[in-house]
Amino acid sequence: MDIKIVSIKKNDNNIIGRTELDIRIESKTTPSRHDIKELISKQVDKPTQLIALRKVEQIFGENIIKATVFIYNNEETLKQFEPFIKKKDKKKVGEKEDKQTVKEGTTPPQEPVEKKEEKKAVEKDKEENNKKEEEQKTEKE
Repeated sequence: MDIKIVSIKKNDNNIIGRTELDIRIESKTTPSRHDIKELISKQVDKPTQLIALRKVEQIFGENIIKATVFIYNNEETLKQFEPFIKKKDKKKVGEKEDKQTVKEGTTPPQEPVEKKEEKKAVEKDKEENNKKEEEQKTEKE
């Protein structure tokens, strides 16, 4: 994937212990959040665990992606200010494949026996009512 950072606006927030970046990324295809984090990680020499993507938006009709990124100095600060890190950010590349193999290998969930019996009873009632209606129609004729 051909991704490159076009511009960076950097703001050091020493009180909180993070660096705030407003970046513009140029890419022919839409990169995943994981790809963006890896690109930023390589650029600033920090591990991806300390990077929080706050906002990622694609500009319609262009190959430009705007992103607001916070890079924390340590994990404690990250957990304090980013308690709701999205599951998308935590997802690793291999997880998607594991879920698919589990889905393929399992059987579809079955209904409880009670529900099956209820459905059968309802169907029998419907059939009986249909038969009665048909008999009444033939008697009237």
